[in-house]
Amino acid sequence: MVTDPTKSDPSGTDSAPTDPALVHPVPSDPVPTDPALVHHLALVEDWAEAVDAGTYRRSTRGRSLDEVGFVHCSTAEQVAGTANAFYADCRELVVLTIDTDRTGAERRDEDLEGHGVFPHLYGPVPVTAVVAVTSYRPGPDGRFGPFVPPT
Repeated sequence: MVTDPTKSDPSGTDSAPTDPALVHPVPSDPVPTDPALVHHLALVEDWAEAVDAGTYRRSTRGRSLDEVGFVHCSTAEQVAGTANAFYADCRELVVLTIDTDRTGAERRDEDLEGHGVFPHLYGPVPVTAVVAVTSYRPGPDGRFGPFVPPT
């Protein structure tokens, strides 16, 4: 599901179509609830570049896969905490829902000493492995609320 980052729904997840530049071939099947799914916060412009290139190669905000060695990901429950910690000044993000079985990259769930276990992907993410792209905006208080994965 691609959503509109210009909407102001306090949940941060509206459902209207967004900029056509962000659209890519997404499987028409519903997003499965599957342990292979992880989520990655992305700047809109980084995702648009990935769509053009066919592969997403950002690790985290301002750092590439080549610099860090893996793509930082989160479970659905971890998305808001990550957004509030590292993207608090952003008003427009997208959450990429990634089917790790489609990436060809090794997935490691790694303990970040005192911060919990987070999934990391050790390789690039083909845009075809992204099964949903969801707009994610902070609420009126400026904080990101719980992320509800698309169904």
